Amino acid sequence: MKNKSCFPVLIIFIGMILTFLFFTLFVFVSNRHLYQNTLQIVQAGYLAVPNAYILPSLKNLSTALKGAVFFTLTLGIVFPALVYSAAWAWDRGYHRNKAFLIILSGLVIFCMVMINRYGFNPIVSFWFLTVYFIIFKLTLLNLEYLPTGLSIKRILTHILVLAAIGAIWISAPSGIDFFKAVRDHIFLSNSLGKKITNFYYQISPYPTEACKSLYKKQIKTCFIQGAPKDEISKRIKSVLIRYDYLPIDTHEATDVVLVLSGDHISFGAAGRTVLRSNTADFLKSPGTVLYRLSRRCDRQEFTRRLLAFSIKYGLPLFLYACLFTFFQCSIGRILGGLTGFFTSAAGCLAVGLAAMILFKIFAPTSVPVSQLKDALQSDNPDLRVAALRTVSIQGLDPLNYAAPGGISKDRPYIAERIWWAKSLANSAQPDANKALLQLVDDPYPIVACMAYDALRVKGYRSAVNLILQKIKTSRHWYVQGYAYQTLRSLGWKQNL
Repeated sequence: MKNKSCFPVLIIFIGMILTFLFFTLFVFVSNRHLYQNTLQIVQAGYLAVPNAYILPSLKNLSTALKGAVFFTLTLGIVFPALVYSAAWAWDRGYHRNKAFLIILSGLVIFCMVMINRYGFNPIVSFWFLTVYFIIFKLTLLNLEYLPTGLSIKRILTHILVLAAIGAIWISAPSGIDFFKAVRDHIFLSNSLGKKITNFYYQISPYPTEACKSLYKKQIKTCFIQGAPKDEISKRIKSVLIRYDYLPIDTHEATDVVLVLSGDHISFGAAGRTVLRSNTADFLKSPGTVLYRLSRRCDRQEFTRRLLAFSIKYGLPLFLYACLFTFFQCSIGRILGGLTGFFTSAAGCLAVGLAAMILFKIFAPTSVPVSQLKDALQSDNPDLRVAALRTVSIQGLDPLNYAAPGGISKDRPYIAERIWWAKSLANSAQPDANKALLQLVDDPYPIVACMAYDALRVKGYRSAVNLILQKIKTSRHWYVQGYAYQTLRSLGWKQNL
């Protein structure tokens, strides 16, 4: 094939396919472990999250396939793009210099050490190496068919355009969460966006659970060996339950195994001892000991760092590359040469500026307090959301500004119901509690989650029994997670 101008896109796509396959296995293994854990929790008589309605889905391959989409659209795009850039730099920028290749190899070795820092992490390790070597080799094959020149002007132009777009977006209103603003004003404003958002909240617990550290998991299981039935062992069990490490009667598939020996405790995970502690120290500061335990058996710390980098830096760069490629394939080919290149770069800059202007127009950050009543009764849903956001952030009582009866749970604009639920946390009026107890049944999971979170912030202990019932009957794992967090914050704990 003489024309391989689209080959870089194909290379990235191959990396995405490999990522999808590896992380399908990654999520599937995590789901199976969680299934066994949750089954033991239920059999031991504890309250389980996820509940019995979610439990069967943990055994389904389809769930793992959907969960792998999360990694494919983040790591699967960014990591192959980074490997492609590294191969391009070695071939074109450094003319296959051995010193550069040694440095690059050292970086790969460093990443492998970090991936397996706290125990062998087979799936992520094989994914990393497979994608790296295949994408690197394919990139070098592709570069054989491309012009050999390296244009400093073009590289500097990309850097300047990216810097300009970054400077434009730094001017975005302070105190606003960009991702939440995109969710509220773009995704939740149309039917396709609502479906995408619902899919995310339905599927995201599966891949995120696979990457969580032990400390971040809501419910953990533990098995205690050599535990005499004395006052000390009872105190240890009580402390473990307080931190949601639930003792069970088998060591099969448990998260942690504790071995009590005299006045010492050994903590084991994944078949190895990872921490030893004095019993008195554990009882005095259990949070510190359990945090150290989590750190020492956290095999996914580096995976989470790669994910965070992919979302925060990698994806914006990838979107820029896609936008530039679009302009280059349409306008650039017509104008040709440097003229077409600079026009494409200018097009990217114009899109970045236009997006910022539209963002400021359609995502107002706040509303003056004197105008809150008028804004909440406006026909403009974006203005109503901005008003509720102002009420929530400034700690105002929304019932003092909303129309009589507040905002109906049937109001079609989902973002409005989200911020209505959040703002109700500021109200001490009885009607606020009634409204929140209605919102926990909202058909959109994020609204229900914000209602539960508001009950947590308010410390509304009267809702404990209702929340217990909702956790048992809910069919949405994301909602169950928020409900359980609220339940624990209100002082409820698992039975010993």
